[in-house]
Parts: sequence; C-alpha cells; structure tokens
Amino acid sequence: MNHSKKIKVGIVGGSVNPESWAIKSHIPVLMNNEQYDLMAVSTSNPASAKQAKEVLDIKYAYDHYQELVQNPEIDLVVVSVKAPLHYEILKEAIKHHKHVYSEWPLTNHIRQSQELTMLAQNAKVHNIIGLQARQSSVLKQAKSIINQGRLGKILSAHMQVTTQGKGNTATNRTEYQFNRESGATLLDINGGHSLDLMASLLGEFTPLAAVAQSSFGQIRNIETHQNIRQGAPSSWEVIGLINNSISSNVSIHGGALPGFTLLIRGEAGSLRLTQDASMGHPQFGNLVLEECLHSDLQLIKSSSGYSFQIIGRDTGAASMQSYFESIYHTLAGDIHNGLDSLPDFEAGYSIQLLINKIKELSVR
Repeated sequence: MNHSKKIKVGIVGGSVNPESWAIKSHIPVLMNNEQYDLMAVSTSNPASAKQAKEVLDIKYAYDHYQELVQNPEIDLVVVSVKAPLHYEILKEAIKHHKHVYSEWPLTNHIRQSQELTMLAQNAKVHNIIGLQARQSSVLKQAKSIINQGRLGKILSAHMQVTTQGKGNTATNRTEYQFNRESGATLLDINGGHSLDLMASLLGEFTPLAAVAQSSFGQIRNIETHQNIRQGAPSSWEVIGLINNSISSNVSIHGGALPGFTLLIRGEAGSLRLTQDASMGHPQFGNLVLEECLHSDLQLIKSSSGYSFQIIGRDTGAASMQSYFESIYHTLAGDIHNGLDSLPDFEAGYSIQLLINKIKELSVR
C-alpha cells in the first residue's frame, strides 16, 4: 500500500457540541494527524450536521449514518454514539468493507458483539475497540516491571473504582445510564475499562463470586426534578483469580468520591497505580505509578522505612489525548502494513464475556 496516501475518515456521532465525546477525543487528534483526512461526519439532525461541516471545514456532513458508511471515498468509519446504536452501524460499515473503530462497549448485547467480531474477521477489515487506557505510558511501564520480575512472584491484585456518577442523581444526558440494557451502566463503562486495564497488565481474570447492590432505589434527575428507578446496581464487589494463581478482588462503586487504585503485591515489592483528578474512569488519563521494593528473602518486622515512590506519571491534562494519538498513529501503520497491533473486536467481546460472567455470579 502507498504509505503516503491519507486514510479518509468518517465519524458517526461527529457533533461539534462541547458535550460530544467525538469533539473531546477523536476529532482534535484526527484534525492534527497528517496520516488522516477527516472527510465526513454524521449526526442526529440536519442542523448539527451543517454546523459540524462548517466548523470542521470538511467535505461531507450527513444527518444519517447510512450515507456516510456507503460513501466510497471513506476508508475508516469511527462510531462514537450510544452503545445500542453500534450494532447496526458497524454491521453496515463492515458490509461496505470499511475499517471500523468502535467506542466501548462494542454493543449492548453479547450476541451482537460476537456476530460483529466474526463479520469483521471474515471481511478482513481492521477493527478497533475503544479501550484506550491500554495506551497509557505508565501502564506499559508497570507491565515492563512485572515482566522483568522486579516484584518477584505476584501474590495479589486489588482494584477499587469509584465515581460520583451513576449514584443517586442524574441529568437528562446521563439518565439512560441507569437502564441495565443501555451498555452504559457502572459495570459496563467504569468496570469495563478498569477490568480491561487490569487484564492487559496481569492476565486473564476469572471471577469466582460477585455481589451487586442497588444502594439508592430512586434516582433524582436534577434538571427535571423527577425521580427515576435505579435499574442497574450502584455497587459491585468481585473476587477471583488472575491466571488461576493471583488472588484478586475488584470494588466498583457509584455515588461516591471519585477515585481509581490498582494495588499489585509481589514477594519482592508492590506497584500502585492511581489517578490524579480522578473521575473514576482510568481511560481518561492522568495515571500515576508508584513502586515499593524490598528483598523477598528479608525478614521485615514492620513497614517502617518502606514507602511508595512515584516512578511514572502520564502527561497531565493532555494524557487522554495522547492515548488517542497513540491509537491513531499505530492504526495508520497497521492499515498500511497489514498488521493488527491494537485491541480489536475480539478483545472487546472477551471483556463483555467477563462482565456477563460477573452479572451471572452476582447475589443481591
């Protein structure tokens, strides 16, 4: 393939509204990457499509995704809309032999995700799932430390994820997240990204028991002042094994002070991965890596003299953007060279299988 040829991109959900996910992530990166030509967007109505076309100065803007995915000039379709819409858009894009990049989760139904995975593989198109936390520089640093054996044998992993969202209040924009079928619940989004981060760092997580709790019952929409039913749990506790040998537990809570912590303990030391200015979404960046080392043969009578030291930090407010820059840089190379280096639909399907297993195990 001609490596000088730009990859022509269309974004489904490419609104320039400040609350749009695409304008916060995909669009600024694509507009500043010479390997790509952002050629088209589709939005939910003619007015927003026209606005996006004018603001972004692009060739095409549609008020329905079908025209975008059928456009023969488009090489790559990026899907940045709510999960229940993913299936039909991605299926149509694959049918027209487009490379596809889907935001997480792939779909809100496991069978649809399985079908899309098979369709993309059979069509031999590049298929990317938006699990961007894997691009974190400190995550890669932590993985290198573990692989080098600096911590000795890994004994346990404990992850805690909390967010003020998905608790006892909602807005018009977030109300749908309390629908258990939305693909945007606490376990789907905060849990999905965090579980993928842990698995990509340490290996396959097998849940053995889970407890789900709906702590609030009624949710207050602070814009309409109406109550809605809490359709999805606001708290998850999961215990299991990583690689059938590492004792692990995961706590995921909504309606609490935001935070993210992954503590990995080994015979010769520990790593702690946290997040500055956390919103309970590790995929948003600002990750910080700390290390505490000791001899695995030393008799330690107390923790005195041992403390965690910061050894790595993602690049502040721009760190999430750097994740997307890394993805698009790698994807261009993969497309030009026929490689597959990024998390694909199969990886996304695997995390959805894990989430489904946790739901099946849960006791209320």
